[in-house]
Amino acid sequence: GLWFSHMGWMLRKYPSGEVNFDNVKNLQADPIVMWQHKYYIPIALSMMIGVPAILGVLSGDFWGMVLLAGFLRLFVSHHVTFFINSIAHKWGKQPYTDENTARDNAFFAVLTHGEGYHNYHHIFQTDYRNGIRWWHWDPTKWLIHAMSWVGLTSNLKTVSNFKIQRAKNHMLFKRANEELAKVGNSEHLAAHMHKNVEQWKLLVENEYSDFKDTMAQWSELQTEKMQSTKKNLLGKWDNAVVRTRYKELEYSLKMQHKRLKLMNAQFSFA
Repeated sequence: GLWFSHMGWMLRKYPSGEVNFDNVKNLQADPIVMWQHKYYIPIALSMMIGVPAILGVLSGDFWGMVLLAGFLRLFVSHHVTFFINSIAHKWGKQPYTDENTARDNAFFAVLTHGEGYHNYHHIFQTDYRNGIRWWHWDPTKWLIHAMSWVGLTSNLKTVSNFKIQRAKNHMLFKRANEELAKVGNSEHLAAHMHKNVEQWKLLVENEYSDFKDTMAQWSELQTEKMQSTKKNLLGKWDNAVVRTRYKELEYSLKMQHKRLKLMNAQFSFA
């Protein structure tokens, strides 16, 4: 439940909490990481109590500094981090997938330093961003990107706009079909909305047909590009043509997304 996902999993020994380093062999090979792992307790105590105590002596307010800069800071930072596992799976929207409980919530993104865009993170885990728009509060994204300017990070992974739009459209189709199913299961609503429901069904079917056609074109384009790349046949002109076709397909999905949002909004108020 919510409490377990927030911090309950740390209070007792559960099978899910068993330590397994099989999938972090690269970290085990990092001497700095292993030094931190070996001296975790001394490092934690010195940073949590030692540094605030020194600052307290220097400032002349020992207990104030230990309590505020030490314990209160630790309490707040820990629980804000725990929000990612609990609240970010409880309240918010699911614009990309409902295959898991993760949500996007702009308010909690501020509290969790960008991690509030959790629905996106769960479906596109390889993307270094959480908030993909420039206005999305995601200081970690900005820091990582800024570090690339000076060579501290490189080869930053992002998901293509086409794949993002595809996921959003897929969710809108799913919601539209769910709304239609609700009406179909209600005799009262079905009797009063029969004509409208039939029209909406036809609209959804037509839009989904266009969606499948766009996906087929995208798959064909991907295949052509891979084959040309393998044969070193993709020249500058061909490369420009391929990029243009990608942009056209992306724009097609974007326009369809607007139509689907409008359709879902009209259906909700019908």
